[in-house]
Amino acid sequence: MVYLFDSTVTEQYSAMLDHYLRRSNCILIVFSVTDRYGLEDALAYVDSAERCVETKATTLLVANQIDAANRYISTQQIEDAAKRHGVPFIETSALTGENIQAMLDQAIMIARFGMIDMNKICEMLSQGRSLKELMNPLKNAKKKRCIAS
Repeated sequence: MVYLFDSTVTEQYSAMLDHYLRRSNCILIVFSVTDRYGLEDALAYVDSAERCVETKATTLLVANQIDAANRYISTQQIEDAAKRHGVPFIETSALTGENIQAMLDQAIMIARFGMIDMNKICEMLSQGRSLKELMNPLKNAKKKRCIAS
């Protein structure tokens, strides 16, 4: 089962956030590429998630509003920051729907199978392969050590 919790964190929800993070398999941290401090703030949540989580959760950094004309944060900046923090990322547009399904598919796969090569999965999904098609080879992935423990 997948639970989605929109933290849009304010002080009154910060205590609840720790509770939800602690029990998560996959954490999506969404930020706007139009907000000058969006990536910086998102990375603070990445660090916070690493401190809170009891299990081996995977954090997925989600850069949203890539369709906006007033984009402030570049793909290269996001990629560099994601590499430094050891988290996968995906760029999305809630307005156009670009990569929204791929983001959800990744979150479900992480919750179900654990961390896998997200870049490879993202590439396969962008080539039009379905989640169902991708899941068949993953059933035997542990034998091939494709899933990190």
